[in-house]
Amino acid sequence: MHVLVVLTYGVSFSDWKNNGLLERELLIYEKIEKESDVKFSFLSFGNEEDKELAKNFEVFPIFDYYDKKNNKFLNFLQSLFLPFKLKKIMKKPDIIKTNQLMGAWTAIVCKLLYSVPLIVRTGYDIFRFSIYEKKSLKKRVMYFLLTQIAIIFSNVYIVSSKTNKIFLHKFFLFSKNKVVVLPNWVDTSYIFEQSKILSRQKDRILSVGRLEAQKNYPLLIKSFENSDIEIDIVGSGSEKQKLKNLANSLNVNLNFLGNIPNNELLNIYKNYMIYISSSSYEGNSKSILEAKAAGCMTFAIDTPNNKEIINDGHDGFLYRDKSQLIEILNDILKNDKKILEISNNALKNVDANNSLKFISNSELNIYRRLNSRD
Repeated sequence: MHVLVVLTYGVSFSDWKNNGLLERELLIYEKIEKESDVKFSFLSFGNEEDKELAKNFEVFPIFDYYDKKNNKFLNFLQSLFLPFKLKKIMKKPDIIKTNQLMGAWTAIVCKLLYSVPLIVRTGYDIFRFSIYEKKSLKKRVMYFLLTQIAIIFSNVYIVSSKTNKIFLHKFFLFSKNKVVVLPNWVDTSYIFEQSKILSRQKDRILSVGRLEAQKNYPLLIKSFENSDIEIDIVGSGSEKQKLKNLANSLNVNLNFLGNIPNNELLNIYKNYMIYISSSSYEGNSKSILEAKAAGCMTFAIDTPNNKEIINDGHDGFLYRDKSQLIEILNDILKNDKKILEISNNALKNVDANNSLKFISNSELNIYRRLNSRD
C-alpha cells in the first residue's frame, strides 16, 4: 500500500529539524512501515536537502520543481500545480494524507488526479484558533471555507480531540462517520523508574512551548512572584524579551532553554517533578502528554481540551487561576504518597491511550479500511 503524505503548507523537513521535531515526526511513519506493507512518500515544501533529511523515504520537495517566489500568491499557485508534475514521475498512491489542514488544497488536487481516498489530518482546528486569536474577518472566512472544502473532499477527516469534533458539529456539515478522533502520540518505549519521582527537583518547574501569546506565560510567571522556585521554559518565539522583562520586574527566576530536539527533551522531563502548562487554549497538547509519560506532576488550565487528557486529581491537575494553581501545588508537595499515585496513574493513562504503538495501529487501521474499499 502506497500512502502519499502532504506536509503542512510552507513546511519542510529542514523546518522540522531546526525545531527539533524531525525524528519525532518521522517516527510514526517508520513504525508503520516496519510493521506493515505500507510505504510512504512525502510531498514537502522544501528543497533538495529534504531528500537527505528523510532519506529512508521517497521525498518530492516542491522547490526541486519550481523556484521559490517572493510573491505569496505565486507560491500558492505552485502548490496547486505541483501534483500535475508529480503525476508524470511518481507511482500512483493508494491513499493521500495531509499532515495538517494548511496545504489540504494540494492534497485535494492529488486526490482528484489519482482518484484515490483522501485523509485530512488536523492536529488543531485552525478556524477555532482564529476566533480565539481574534484574526481578521477575512482570515476567519478563509479558514472556515478551507475547513468545509477539506471536509467535503476527504474520505476521513482526523481531529485530535473530542472537543474539536464537537466544535466541527456546530459549524460544519459532514456525514456521521467521516470525522475520526485520533489523539497525539507519545513514545512511551523509554523506561521510566516511577519510584525516582520523589528524588526529582521540587524547586524547579518545567514548561514547554513557543514563546507566543497563546501559551500565556505571563500567568505562569506571575504565579511565582518573589518565589524561590525556578521556571525553565523550553521553546523560542517573539515574546522572549517581554517575558524576561516581566520576570525581572516580579523577581522571578526564569530560564530560557531554547529549542531542544524532541528525542533529547523526553529525557529532560525526567529531571522535573512539576510540569505546568499555562496555555489559554490547545488542541491535544503533546507537551502535556509527554510530561505525563515522564511521570511529572502535570498542571494545566481547566479547558475542555485539557479535560480530555487530564483526569483532575487522578493523573494530573487542572486549575483556573494562579491562586488555585499555587494552592494545589503546595498541597501536593506535602503528600509523597499522592505524588507517587498521580505519577503512576499519569504514565498508565498515556500508555493506554496515547502510546506510539496504540496510535500507529489506529492510523494503520484507517489506511486498511480505506484501501479495502477499492
